[in-house]
Amino acid sequence: MSKSHPLMSLACQFAALATILAGCAFEGIRRTDPSTDSPPDVQVAAGPNHIVEVTRNVMRVFLKSPLGEVAAAGDLGTLLGCSETKFPRLRYDQQAQRWYVLAAQTTGSPTRVCLAVSATSDPTGAFASYAFNLPSGLVPNSSGLGFNDDKVAFTTNELGFGWVLWVLNKSALLSGTVTYQTFSLSLSGTVTIPATTLSSTTTLFVGAMTTSLLAVSSVNGVPGVGGGASITTQNIPITYDEVPPNSPQKGSIDLLLTSGGIKDVVFRSGSLWVSATSGCIPSGDAVKRACLRVLELVQQGGSFSVNQNIEYGAAGAYYFYPALTVDPDNAVVVGFGASSPAIYPAFWATGRRTSDAPNSLRMPQVIEVGQAAYTNGDGVVDVLPWGRWFGAATDPSYQRNTWVAGEYAPFPVFASPPTPPYTPQYATRVQQIADQLF
Repeated sequence: MSKSHPLMSLACQFAALATILAGCAFEGIRRTDPSTDSPPDVQVAAGPNHIVEVTRNVMRVFLKSPLGEVAAAGDLGTLLGCSETKFPRLRYDQQAQRWYVLAAQTTGSPTRVCLAVSATSDPTGAFASYAFNLPSGLVPNSSGLGFNDDKVAFTTNELGFGWVLWVLNKSALLSGTVTYQTFSLSLSGTVTIPATTLSSTTTLFVGAMTTSLLAVSSVNGVPGVGGGASITTQNIPITYDEVPPNSPQKGSIDLLLTSGGIKDVVFRSGSLWVSATSGCIPSGDAVKRACLRVLELVQQGGSFSVNQNIEYGAAGAYYFYPALTVDPDNAVVVGFGASSPAIYPAFWATGRRTSDAPNSLRMPQVIEVGQAAYTNGDGVVDVLPWGRWFGAATDPSYQRNTWVAGEYAPFPVFASPPTPPYTPQYATRVQQIADQLF
């Protein structure tokens, strides 16, 4: 094992390899917390001294030491200046030492996307908030958030129009000024996500995937500087089933809505990693399930080629919402959801090291078992939204440690027996995966 993170607990420091310990984790936001909404669309990011989790409506700041102690908690709408905070996204930018928080307001006129930027690396301190209004009649329906050396970018799926990329001048943004350009994306019906950039580059990469191709857009230049920003796109042929089946679960006839499409895009040291939920028939199975898709694209000259194309599933099981991050050794950590007729909705993880066989992920490990069914109790088959993504982040203090956050179904807690249909219960778990512990 490499040198340990200075703030890592002793339990994490001396954990046996290939073991994920409960002592390296803590409970995150729950459906029963004040102001929470469902589905949570959980996100996580790590800074020098804090771990931050956001869900719809809620942002909570935890200390690294003592691990999991709450340092601050608040309403996301208040932070962002939006009256509604759907489809939240969260990133920590180590180069700039700033936190970025994004969410969408889908009601009112105009609808908008709101972005908050921290004043320092301390997420308990001040944030500056900015609102980006959408044209009349358009409603944001999803989002993505990323950055590189000189740009911060987000995407919005604007119902009635398609996916739009918003590119901001990072230097101006950190100084309190907004200078930006927008680009209408050619794959407008497909989930489109800007890359989280973990090594130095002045090119911002953006990923989108259809049934027949993976589109990688490159944004060069900076809004408001010289000729501004420009975008080019490379289409790489692949085969991808973007419509996974909804996921059954133990203990209920209700299904989990497990949407397809890209979940994370990460660029590090010439490799662009993409994670997605897909439909596949796992080995030894005869039925289409929800599966994980992880791709590595390698940059050569001015273009990318597919180096790894991993489809990961299990007979009889459903895997979904792979949140992905990459360490300096190009080792990958993936946190994801799992369910089946024999599994309550749970939070699992997998990963790979560079020494592993190409196109493979390791045996999954359980981060948090599902404890009950996610159901509204009405006895009718319902398809219940489970969210759209989970979270994963590299620790900037020690980049061979990562953090993942995801959703699981807890024992339901009601003040009195509810009358169906009632609000299903969810909980989230934040897990440190120390020094590639797979």
